[in-house]
Amino acid sequence: MTTSSAADEFGQHGFERRRATRLAEIREGLRPWLQNGPPGLAADDIVELTMPGGGASSDLVVVELSSGMRFVVRLQPTEPVYPDTDLGRQYRCTAAAAAHGPAPVPAPLWLEPDASVLGMPFLVSEHVAGRAGTFRFEQRLSDLDEPTQARVWQ
Repeated sequence: MTTSSAADEFGQHGFERRRATRLAEIREGLRPWLQNGPPGLAADDIVELTMPGGGASSDLVVVELSSGMRFVVRLQPTEPVYPDTDLGRQYRCTAAAAAHGPAPVPAPLWLEPDASVLGMPFLVSEHVAGRAGTFRFEQRLSDLDEPTQARVWQ
């Protein structure tokens, strides 16, 4: 059985094509950003970019450099799930949680507010090996009225 290319545009192959295109765009945007050197990082070549599964609030990209360093780029959401998408605040909160909280939290490394690098602001955090979760909390709340959803968010 064959699938027409028009029908597939909304199927798995279309999704994979869009993902490959987006990863190529991210690679091209990160290359000069890395060469100009975020503080504390020597210029390095990108070996691999992957988009792990899980996560609904924004796109995540795992970046592996030729030095062996890995980090995660979290892009500003284009279709926000949560009402607050301030990456600066998220960076500061994550830094505080990583430094002072009891839960293991990947430490944030850099915040890039300049949308010209990747087409949107992003933050970079250390990579922690493991498996991305698949539980989507917001799906369980989707049938609640808006005031109740707002209280859960708060």
